[in-house]
Amino acid sequence: MRSMKRASWKLSLLQITVLALLPLLLGACALGPGQPPMPRTATQVSLVTTAIGRSFEKLDWPDFKGRKVVIHSGVPGESIGAPALTLDESYLRAAAEMRIMQAGGVVVEDEARANVVLNVVAHSIGLNRDTRFAGLKGVSGGGLIPITIPELAFYKRTYARGYADIEIGLADLKSRRLLHSSGPARGNTFFKRRVVMLFFQRKWTDLEDRNPESEDIEKKQ
Repeated sequence: MRSMKRASWKLSLLQITVLALLPLLLGACALGPGQPPMPRTATQVSLVTTAIGRSFEKLDWPDFKGRKVVIHSGVPGESIGAPALTLDESYLRAAAEMRIMQAGGVVVEDEARANVVLNVVAHSIGLNRDTRFAGLKGVSGGGLIPITIPELAFYKRTYARGYADIEIGLADLKSRRLLHSSGPARGNTFFKRRVVMLFFQRKWTDLEDRNPESEDIEKKQ
C-alpha cells in the first residue's frame, strides 16, 4: 500500500514538472527552416571572395602592360545600401586592381591620368543561406525563466552557397571604343554542415584549406 502511494506521489510530481515546463518547451522547440544570422561568418566571407576569384579565373583578361587603367565597377543592389553588397564591390575592385598590376598595368583613380577604362560588371554576386532545424532552440535565462537552456539540435542542416557572375570590358577612355570584352563567367562555392542527435557532425565544402573551418571537412568538387 505504501509503495502504491509512493508511486502515485512520484507520478504526480512528474506530471506537475512536465506541465510547468511545457510552455517553455513549446516556445523553444522548432521544426523547419531556421533564420540564419545576418552578419557573415569568416567562412561565408570566404565563400563570396572565392566565388569572385573563380569567376575571374574563367575570364579572358586583356594585356595591361604599359597602360594606365581606371576601374568602373557595378554590383546589383548597391543603391539599396546594404553593407554586404558594399563589401562585395570593394573586394571586386581590389581583386581587379591586383589583376591589372600583376599584368604590368597601372591603376589610377583620376580619369585625366588614364588612357583606358576597365568596366567590371557583376550581374550577380552574393551569398545564399539556408538552415533546417529540428530540436530545442536555446533560451536565455531571465524574467520568469531563471535558467539558460542551450540549443539542442536533433537535426540541423546549414547550407551556404557563394556565387559571382562577372563580365569585363576594356575601352579607350577618349573614344569609348571597346577594345576587349570577356564574360559573363560564373564562379560558385558551397559549404554544408549537418548535425544529427546533438553530437554527430559532418561538413562538406569546396573551399581551399585556408578556410578557417576546413578542419575535418570532407571536400567535394
